Amino acid sequence: MKQKLLASAMALAMVLSLTPVTALAAEGEDTTLPEEEITVQTETPVEEPVQLETEIEEPTEPEIPAEELVPADEIPVEEPAEPESATEETDSAEPVQPETAEEPVEVETAVPTISDIEISNVTDSEVVNGSYIFTAPLNSAVTSYVATVTLSDGAVFTPTTPTTPNTGDLYVEEVGEGTATLKFNLNVGGVDISADQFALILEETGDNKWTGGFENAAGLSLETLAGYLVDQDIQLAAGALGAGSEAQQILVNQDAEDVMLALCAPNATVYTVDYVVDEDTTITWKLPAGAEIREIAVELSGGQEIEGWYTNADCTNSFVVGTTVTGNTTLYAKVDVPATDKTFLEKLEDHDDVTIYTKTEWDTFVENSDVVVAGQLITLGADIDCNNTTYDSMTFKGNFNGNGKTISNATFRAVDSAYYTSSESDIVCSGMFAALGAGQIVANLTLDNITAQYASTYSAPLAGLADGTSSQRVLIQNVQVRNSSASGRTAAGVVGFTRNTTVRFCSSRNTTITGLANGGGIVGINNARVEFCYSTTSPTALPSIFGGSTGGVVSKNVRGGYADTCWATMVVVGASDSGGTNINILDDVDPDSTESSAFEAAGFNASGEVYWNLADGDETDFIETAVEYQFTDNN
Repeated sequence: MKQKLLASAMALAMVLSLTPVTALAAEGEDTTLPEEEITVQTETPVEEPVQLETEIEEPTEPEIPAEELVPADEIPVEEPAEPESATEETDSAEPVQPETAEEPVEVETAVPTISDIEISNVTDSEVVNGSYIFTAPLNSAVTSYVATVTLSDGAVFTPTTPTTPNTGDLYVEEVGEGTATLKFNLNVGGVDISADQFALILEETGDNKWTGGFENAAGLSLETLAGYLVDQDIQLAAGALGAGSEAQQILVNQDAEDVMLALCAPNATVYTVDYVVDEDTTITWKLPAGAEIREIAVELSGGQEIEGWYTNADCTNSFVVGTTVTGNTTLYAKVDVPATDKTFLEKLEDHDDVTIYTKTEWDTFVENSDVVVAGQLITLGADIDCNNTTYDSMTFKGNFNGNGKTISNATFRAVDSAYYTSSESDIVCSGMFAALGAGQIVANLTLDNITAQYASTYSAPLAGLADGTSSQRVLIQNVQVRNSSASGRTAAGVVGFTRNTTVRFCSSRNTTITGLANGGGIVGINNARVEFCYSTTSPTALPSIFGGSTGGVVSKNVRGGYADTCWATMVVVGASDSGGTNINILDDVDPDSTESSAFEAAGFNASGEVYWNLADGDETDFIETAVEYQFTDNN
């Protein structure tokens, strides 16, 4: 319908636009226009479309009768509608966001560690920032200390055997029922510190506490052990206390008097303290941050002493005692040098302890040994080659520390021992010392190519005789004789005659012993105790039918003398005349066929007496660190 109306309107518009004006005049009207008003239409004008306006009436409000009007204050107010519940679904509601899960709370797991350490018999102990520091005397025995270690909750000793050698780790080798064995993965100067002798053995005592020490270290001094560990990078191995336990540095420092041990806290900062003594000597300590810097003790020669420590090389700024280490530090010693120094002989004559460094000093000592008094200590500071010099056997009353050094290429003539004042005063002896008496100690010495000339009584490379008292025995320990010889009525490899004496950890190899009545590889006539000794020599003497006797270690035991834990390549003890009972003896060791198990079967290296490096044939020898004698200020 709308289309038809639109078409009609358009047709009408076209008709109107094309019809002459005159056609629109009413019939009978004069339609003639004045000439001046007549125009010729050449273009049909376009008329604007006519807007048809429709009048819209405004709505009127209905009249309300007056009686129906209500006062405004009485008009009821409509309460606003309650909002729709968030749970109702509507087309316009925003989508509900899903609840997000809370982030899991991370619970920190405690790292297994050592929560406390105590060590018996130490002179000082402290804890600094979680690091444990202990101080003990240098000349003490390792076995005199017992450690009590408390582990933290969750910590447990865990085997951590290293796969790489010489890492410096103190690792857990094995864990048994209530026991743990820790060892150092370390070799120092050819010494295997992982050997059983250096094992730390602990037993659990409850509440995660472990107690123990170096049970197999009999005879090992703290000085010797510290000497191996100083300047080494060592640490308690990571994982030794269980999964996640961290490595902890172990610091070992020593001076002339003490050893300081520190087990550092995990990740502790460690600083160095350099003690400059002189232009040739600097001693370095390592300390955990916060530890007190100590004024160390230094042993100087020639009567020199340290007056004090300073923080500058000119020694004008004094070091303040009690200062703690906060960085790498250098201290300088101010040394007091005596105006005059005594000669070696003057020291001997003044009964000072002396150290022999040269053959000249050695010769002076031999010629003047009779001025040495009981308790005076003579120490070798170097090997002494005597260049085939011949000396009289020494009369000597002091103590002698070979200090692990060697005296070689010397001959000692026989002399009247001058030891006895009774009818035995005619006893003639040969050896480095003619005789040793009450309370004397000779130790830690090697004699190589030493000849003890023929003596009508007793002859041996070290001493003709050793005779102490019941309360002051002579001690001969750790004396090794090589390539030497002795001859006499009674001859031996170390000492010709013993009474009230202990001879231990001594040996003779490749040594010729020619006795008339008695020949012994270590001792000739023994009225004492000979223990932990061996010999590969084959002494000679008259046949037994003429009263002669020979033994690989002892020619003859008399009046209760005995041998304990000794071996030889022949019979260990040749004869006994009312002698004591020999213990753990291994006779006739064959260099080609004897196995190390034979030594074990004979009782060598029994519990608490581990002194031997056991081997096949005649190669069994001492553990050097186990047999060393520790001299102190009192001997």
